Amino acid sequence: MSASSGSMLRRLASLAAAALWNAAASAQPPPVVPSDQIIERLTTAPAAVAQTRSLRKSQSPPVAGGHRCDPEIAAAQSGESSRSIAAPTRNLYRVEAATIDLDVQFDLGSSTLLPEGRRQLDQLAAALGDARLAAGRFVVAGHTDARGSTELNDTLSCQRALAVRDYLGTRAVAAARLVPMGFGSSRLKDEADPLADRNRRVEVRKIDN
Repeated sequence: MSASSGSMLRRLASLAAAALWNAAASAQPPPVVPSDQIIERLTTAPAAVAQTRSLRKSQSPPVAGGHRCDPEIAAAQSGESSRSIAAPTRNLYRVEAATIDLDVQFDLGSSTLLPEGRRQLDQLAAALGDARLAAGRFVVAGHTDARGSTELNDTLSCQRALAVRDYLGTRAVAAARLVPMGFGSSRLKDEADPLADRNRRVEVRKIDN
């Protein structure tokens, strides 16, 4: 084998090793957000919203595509008009409220939590049990990317929000404190890339009493 051939083989081997390393790195689950960071985010209203207190109380920004997922609520509201349902939903999901997006991992296309998803929710449960948040109520909102139909994404986002509520219930977080909502793909975090991983998330948003 010539020196040039050996050098080429070594270069190809190096490139192959780099590609494998990058693939393994990209397959790693996202880092778990610790409870103290969750507490900080949920006790701090977004700084970008510059409204007076009177305006915040008088305005209820519209909810784009969001709806409550509680089976008992859905049954009770089955005979109501969409307009009567929209008003309390807007009051629950307020744009100016403190919020955090969490990358909770599920099986592909399902609401079955993966181990790393449960680890993230353990941190969320610890945060919600902290004295600074223990008296609060929160929207737990499921979001999907734009793969699949609108109906499928709406259903999946609700199923995942309910799965989060149910899991937190096993960690001493009362279901009455959590309002599951589904947004499907109507509120993409990365509108430039509707299929991006970051669009698939669980949002926790404080309900202002």
